[in-house]
Amino acid sequence: MTMDCLPYEILVKIFDHLGVSDLLIASRVCWVWYEATSVHIAEKTTVMITDDAGPALELLSKSSRTHHHWVFKELDIPSCGSLLQYWEKVAVHVHSLNLFNIESSNQDMVDLLKNCTELKQLGLTGFGHYLLMTGTLLSNPEDVTLLSKTLLNVTHLHLACSRYLTDAIFSRMIAAVGKLRKLSLAGCQVSFQKAIYKRFYPEDGRVKASDHVLTFQHILTYITENASHIKEISLGRTSIDSESLYNLSVVPNLTLESVHLMSCDQLTKSGVQLLCENQKNITDLDLSLSSRLTDHAVIAVCRHLSKLKSLNLRRCQGITEHGIRELSQLKCLESLDISHLISVTSESLEHALGKEQRPLLRWLNLGSLGLNWQTVVSIVEQSPNLQHLDLSLCTHGVVDKCVQTISKSLPHLKYLNLNGCALTTDIGYAGHSLGQSLDVNSDTLGIGGLSLEGLGLKVKGLQELNLCGCVRVTDLTLIHALHLRELKYLNLSHCPQIGEAGLIMMAKQCPSLEVLLLVEVGNTTDGAILAIAHHLKRIKTLDLQRCVLLTNDALDSLGSGCPGLHYLDVSGCTNMTLEEVFRLQQRLPRLVNLHHRGITTAAQGGNSDDEWEEDLECVGDKELKRKKKIKKKMKTPPPPPPLPFSKLKKHLSIE
Repeated sequence: MTMDCLPYEILVKIFDHLGVSDLLIASRVCWVWYEATSVHIAEKTTVMITDDAGPALELLSKSSRTHHHWVFKELDIPSCGSLLQYWEKVAVHVHSLNLFNIESSNQDMVDLLKNCTELKQLGLTGFGHYLLMTGTLLSNPEDVTLLSKTLLNVTHLHLACSRYLTDAIFSRMIAAVGKLRKLSLAGCQVSFQKAIYKRFYPEDGRVKASDHVLTFQHILTYITENASHIKEISLGRTSIDSESLYNLSVVPNLTLESVHLMSCDQLTKSGVQLLCENQKNITDLDLSLSSRLTDHAVIAVCRHLSKLKSLNLRRCQGITEHGIRELSQLKCLESLDISHLISVTSESLEHALGKEQRPLLRWLNLGSLGLNWQTVVSIVEQSPNLQHLDLSLCTHGVVDKCVQTISKSLPHLKYLNLNGCALTTDIGYAGHSLGQSLDVNSDTLGIGGLSLEGLGLKVKGLQELNLCGCVRVTDLTLIHALHLRELKYLNLSHCPQIGEAGLIMMAKQCPSLEVLLLVEVGNTTDGAILAIAHHLKRIKTLDLQRCVLLTNDALDSLGSGCPGLHYLDVSGCTNMTLEEVFRLQQRLPRLVNLHHRGITTAAQGGNSDDEWEEDLECVGDKELKRKKKIKKKMKTPPPPPPLPFSKLKKHLSIE
């Protein structure tokens, strides 16, 4: 049976295993596939509307596909007259809506939310100063009543970084939504001092909810009244102290599963200990960037939270080897971030993670730790199901043996960050293939008894790879190791020994690449860019900063072969000209982020004044207009155009 004969339900199940890029390609095959992929595209993609909403709305209005997840960012809703009209048609399908730094009137906000009957997650981040400062948001009780009937399904409320949020506005917001499972007030100016609460709440009880301040006591009252269904709380980047955290932890009938307290500088070991003693069902705990936490806090976590699955201790500099050793007690860990802890030793980390098998561990960040290579090898061998591994800036602990162990032991790996691991070489990444191609053994390669396993041999599902700053990596790695057909993100920045041959082969062997970073890869040539444009049809982000050999020919290749390019940085590519950079922007309508610092107009000649005026009208770029005065001084003819794309292909014999 061929694919076109399969029932619709079977197609939907098959497409569930594809990523967004593959789904978009599959949706173009036929109408049946379009419908089958739309189910997953609606769930796996997020539509973002920014200040220039007109073109996006025009495009979306022509599509029959529904979208469940939306973001409005830095949008002035009153000035977007067509937005609310379009929103009335699609709001009923929306599952999550996040509003970042938008300006809106109270009525516009009500109109935006009143039809979102299926909304489950609502986020208001950095909300408009006008509504909050004046206290007019949902000030009409009829609006609260209307929205309370519409937003019954909202279980996640995110009110982060809202500087002017008050108790009164908070009360109206929670009255307008359903029974919350998750409440986030990260970055809000919450007052935890009892003296401030007494100042704004007289003892006579005449003030129910203050219009001037957001107090923890008022928030705690809501949590107490709704303790049975609140499971997740985020109070990161607030001044919460140990006493307040204790009061939260002892709320009757409150059983928390997730607590995020990142960057809480007033939090001490006693607060964490009391939290762990009273809330033993926590499975997700984030204490990152909390500077006053010490080993005692980690010990309390490990002894009381036996069900913990996710733990983040990033940059908690008070934690030493004594606390890290206790992590061995957490048998259910699936995600662990202990990066940037300057007092952690290899011995303590090996005791915590390298002594016994951890089949549940999927996500591990050990960035910037002072490890030795033996510890890295032990941890990798004991964590066979890792999908995310970050060893960035472990400058002395990651060597070729570590890379080979990763290749051999982590078949499910999807993300690997080796940024700054300058001791790794081609032998680690492409050892086996390198040995075969050069007809030499491991002794000849200078690695003694190490096996010659290559990175690209077994980690076939790798999707993101960061080799930034791996200065010993050469074209041999790209030619012999990067046979990664699912790779979407590749960072080769600051790898000076990589050149045209390796980049051309990489482009052929990694067809799914969407993001490619080549900052200061000085041997990148026009031929390499031609190969990238020819083979990488999904490329969206390309960073070519200070690739000094590139010329206008590279721009022509990108204009002809990369219609989906969204982001391009050619800053410091001094052999390019500003005229050709802006012509590329004209050719690629999706290229919304174009950076060209250090690129000037042609050294000899330029367009006539009349032609330059036409360019201004076509491109409409502010910086191009700024260059107008410079161009008027140039009267000689413009330089000849670069070779056509077809001729460049023939010249470099790209298949």
